Amino acid sequence: MISSITWVTGIAAPPSVPGQITPAPARAPFSLRLVSFLESHWPDIEHVVVSANAARAVKMLAEGDTACVLAFAHTPEREQLAYFSDALLITPPEVVVRRDHLHVLPRNAAGDVELPRLFADKSLRGAVVSGRSFGSYVDDQLERAPATGGLTRSPASDFGSNTLAMVALGRIDYSLVRELNMELEDSHLGVATDALTSVPIEGASAAGYAGVACPRTPWGRAVIQRVGALLFTPEGIALLREETEHRMSAADRQRNAAQIDALYRGRARASGR
Repeated sequence: MISSITWVTGIAAPPSVPGQITPAPARAPFSLRLVSFLESHWPDIEHVVVSANAARAVKMLAEGDTACVLAFAHTPEREQLAYFSDALLITPPEVVVRRDHLHVLPRNAAGDVELPRLFADKSLRGAVVSGRSFGSYVDDQLERAPATGGLTRSPASDFGSNTLAMVALGRIDYSLVRELNMELEDSHLGVATDALTSVPIEGASAAGYAGVACPRTPWGRAVIQRVGALLFTPEGIALLREETEHRMSAADRQRNAAQIDALYRGRARASGR
């Protein structure tokens, strides 16, 4: 029986008050608005919201904690330790860099960054957050990155917003992002960020999915089934579609229109509506 759920988010979460729905302003980070939606549609259990970094979130799933991670990138590797209810279509990862440093990136004829060359370059200082996933290809390149290169991995209190500040301030030359505009919006950095830009990665051009992830236990299976049922409602579909489209540029929305429609039409059919 499900009596309480801990929702894990990668951004600073407000304190949870038992029996009280977590407030979420209209343009609050998506994970907080998702918590508010789930709390309001599942009122007969206790909902607790905590903040954790990517490595801690993965550990909680692997150990079978009674906790589910929100807005978690869905990869084949993570599917080994979690049940997923896909909620968002997300654009491919990119390299984030200061605009005035674009010329230092190793790029192919199409302008895409060549990760093996980037990670091997001792003169370029890069940083990524331990435990964070950027999809199978990029994660594989991160695993292959030579220790002699300029890339470092560091823990973070969230899913990596501090690395954007480090790039903006020139403390590192580059990092990796899923969706630069959304990560900037969610991070509330106290530094100027208009100098930042992101560049596509060679070999990582496909959109991916993110959603709610629960541990591969009987408890996790029961929770993810209930979460899926709630997200299949017309109100849930509207929330998810609006968020997906808000995260994308006009060009990305057009490029991924068929995949977006397929995701949410599938949800509508699953709900019987």
